[in-house]
Parts: sequence; structure tokens; C-alpha cells
Amino acid sequence: MTSAADRRKPATVGIGWALPLGVVSAALLLWVAVKPTLAGINSDAAVYVLLADWLSPWHGSDIDFGARLFQHYPFPPLYPLLMAALGIGSGTPVQAYALNALLQAWAVVAAGCWARRAGCDVVGATLAAATLALTPIALFTAMGLFSEPLYLAFSMTALALLASPRADTREWYGAGLLLGAAAVTRGVGWFAVAALLACWLWRTRARDARLTPLLALSAPLAWMAVKALTGWGGSYTHNLFGQGIAPVLLALVEQVPTNLRALAYHFVRCFDFLGGRHSAILLTLLLAPAGLILIERLRAAALDAWYGLLYFGVIVMWPYPNHFARFLLILLPLFAAYAALGLVRVGRMHGPAAWARAAPVVAAALLALVVAPSVLQITLGIANASGDDEKITARMSSWYGHDSLRAARSASAFSLRVLQVMGELGGRLPKDACVSSTMAEMFMLHGRRYSRPPPSQRDSLSTLREALGACPYVLMLGATAFPAADFPAYYPANRVPDELEALLKVPRDATRAEGPALAVLARYRARE
Repeated sequence: MTSAADRRKPATVGIGWALPLGVVSAALLLWVAVKPTLAGINSDAAVYVLLADWLSPWHGSDIDFGARLFQHYPFPPLYPLLMAALGIGSGTPVQAYALNALLQAWAVVAAGCWARRAGCDVVGATLAAATLALTPIALFTAMGLFSEPLYLAFSMTALALLASPRADTREWYGAGLLLGAAAVTRGVGWFAVAALLACWLWRTRARDARLTPLLALSAPLAWMAVKALTGWGGSYTHNLFGQGIAPVLLALVEQVPTNLRALAYHFVRCFDFLGGRHSAILLTLLLAPAGLILIERLRAAALDAWYGLLYFGVIVMWPYPNHFARFLLILLPLFAAYAALGLVRVGRMHGPAAWARAAPVVAAALLALVVAPSVLQITLGIANASGDDEKITARMSSWYGHDSLRAARSASAFSLRVLQVMGELGGRLPKDACVSSTMAEMFMLHGRRYSRPPPSQRDSLSTLREALGACPYVLMLGATAFPAADFPAYYPANRVPDELEALLKVPRDATRAEGPALAVLARYRARE
């Protein structure tokens, strides 16, 4: 166990030592992230940007379907509200990427301060902070427009406030406000609030900092009230349990083995997207000392440990394992700090004092061996990009993971052309058109018309026909859409070919009218 002196020292650490980390991280993340177009973002980001356009007090919006987005999508409002308040939206991509990079740099500083207050030396704390700026998943997050940077900024700052076992009333209240804000940034923030309230009860017996529950719950409960009053039903709970609690819970439990395998896969690729075997071995070696500190901090009712364990439990049962890399980003600072502290503990128990002093350096060296190949590939890819288009596509996560530079260029050029065509087709449709599309969010962002994904191939023909009748314009793309129910190319032409009237065909090759279509815009006509 740490001595009383050791426990007192971290609590006195300010943020001054971490500010240079923030400056360096901001410079790196801005360089990696900023590009002049909304390319390479995922469907969640498209919805965030559309909501920011609709909510903005600074300019009129050219979309009138913002309320329907809140109605159907389960995203809390704070991230698009922040963008809207700053005048950021679809017309300001540079500012949008810059905002996320700066929020991520804030999270880097907060993670370093938390690690110092939790007992790490400067090397261990720098290592924990660096996981949010200098790992592949951190760089890929910076390349997109995710709510994770804002969530991390709030949650890591709250963990830093309560890292000391002697937190005062102001620190409890600050953590309550921050985690309440986190809960209206990402839905998983509810579990951070739950961990906070459990720690508050355990550590204070509800005798001190009595306003903590009120401050933590005010924002998320207010958002629930707004949704109830407006009839906006979109929520993860509704999406998951719409078919009943018992069958869904059974399905989630049955998915645990699959999720554990997915967790192992994505955990390695958070640090090394190339998936090297040496990375899996070294990371596995660090799990044991990290687990030692996790157990110790759980016993001490440390918020970071209780939150980390609860958050991990949510991931284990989450029904969308393809999201795990983004989810795990939030746990990487905890893993790195715990690993460094655990090696220090092992060194103190089994060797001379020099071993304990060297332990954080050893942890940093091991993680550097893991992340270096991937980080070098990403940074060299950006530095060596040639031409305006490649300087954009090299700042997209989809650029990486291809077998060759030629394959990366081909795939990226195809993606950019799809987005361009969506913009052109949207302009040809009536303002109130509803478009069925397997890439609905991207069409709404670039085509500026409301869109809904069609029912999947697993749904009945009657369900498909009913949906197409309600949303009769149909955009069919000459590409598969994943993971949206594994839609095949030109879906749903394979199911209702005689009920789709082609309005416009866009060739895959812009210089040739013949050949396979990149996109087909059609109108659904129900059979008599």
C-alpha cells in the first residue's frame, strides 16, 4: 500500500505541469484532424452536424427535419448544442474538426492531472495522457466528428477532481456538474453518474457534499423531461427494449462471449491497428499489474475504478461490437495509469528501490513498442500526402488498413464521389421529399433532404412496401452498406424490382455514360 505521504502528495498536484502536454497534443491533433470538407465522418457525426445546423442561433437552417432527428436518433443534445452555440455546422468543417481536436487536448490534460493525483509520477501520468493523443484510436477519433472528445473532457476532469480520497465539497460538486454534462453528451454518461453517486454514498455516507446527487442528475433528468414533453422517443433504451425486456436481456447475455472476443480484438487495435502479435503479448503482460491496481482502487472506493468497471460491464453486454474501439478509448488512460502504478507496486514488493523508479519507464517503453508502427504509418501517411484530395483522404480513418496505397486511393476517391453525387441528387428533389436510403444520415447531410433507411432483408415484403410507401423516393447505391443490416448493392431493387421507377442514373465513371451505375434515384410505385 502507498504511504500516507504518497497519498498526500498527488492531491497537491496542479495542472501547470500538464499544460505543455495539452499544447503539444492540440498541435498534433489539429494537424491530423483539420480538413476543408466533411469527408470520412460516420453516420453519428452526420446527425450531430445536421442538429447543429438546425439548432444554430446564428444562421437560418436549410433543413426542416431537425425535430425528427431528435425523435428517431438516441443522441443526447449537448455536443450539437455546443457546435450550434459556436456557429459550427455543415458549412464550417474546419472549425468543426478544430473544436474536436481542442476538446481532445483538454481531455489529455485532464487525464494527466487525474493520473498524477491518483499516484503516478510524471512519466506514468504522461503515459496515461498520451493514450488520448498518440494511439491509433485517438488519432482516428480526431479525424472524425465524435462526441467522445467532449465526453472525455468532462469525465476525465471529474475523475481528476475526485482522484484524492480527501475530496472536498467543491470537488464533489464540480464532479457532479461535469458528469451530469457528460450524461447529456453521451448516453453512457448515465453510468458515470451512477458510479459517482455510489462512491458519494460509500465515502461520505451522504453526510457531506449533499447537493452532489442534485447537481449530477439535473441535466440528464431535464433532458428526459424535454423528450417526454416533445414526444421525442429516440433512446438507446427504447431501441434495445422495444421488443420487451426479457427477450432482449437474454439476447444480450448470449452475446457476451462474442463481445469478449470483440473486446480482445479491438483492445489490441486501439494501440496497434495493424494487429501485430507482439502487441497482443505486451498488452496482455500489462493487464496483470493494471488489474492489481484496479482491485486496490475498487476497495478504496475510487471513482475511476468504480466507473471503469461499470463502464466495462456495459461494453460486455453492448449489442454493437463494431463500436468497441471508440468505447475503449475512454478506458485507455485508466489502463495505462494502472499498468504503470502496478509495475511500481510489483517493483517495491520484489526488488530494489531502483526497480520501482524504473517501472513507469518500462510501461512507457512497452506501450511505445506497441503503438509506434501504427502511429508512424498514420503520421507519415499525412505528411507524405500529395495533391489536394489526398491531403483530405489521408486525414480519414478509412484511408488506413488497405493493402496498398493504390487501394486506399481508389476507395477514398469512390467515397468522395458518392458524397458529391448525394449532394447533386438532393438538389433535384422537392424540399419536402422523403428518401429511403441505405446511407440515410449521409444523404441528409449532403443531399439536405430527409432520409430513412429501408427495412432490412430480414423484414417481410409487406413491411418493406409500407416503409417505401411512406418514404417513396429511393436512392440505390452501387455499393454495399455495412453494418446497416448488410444491405447489398442497389438495395432494395433485389426485393421489389417492378415497383421502382428509375428517375435518374449516375454512372460510376463520371467520364462515361455507359457502364455500371454509381447511384440510381427512383420512385416507389405500389402495385395496383
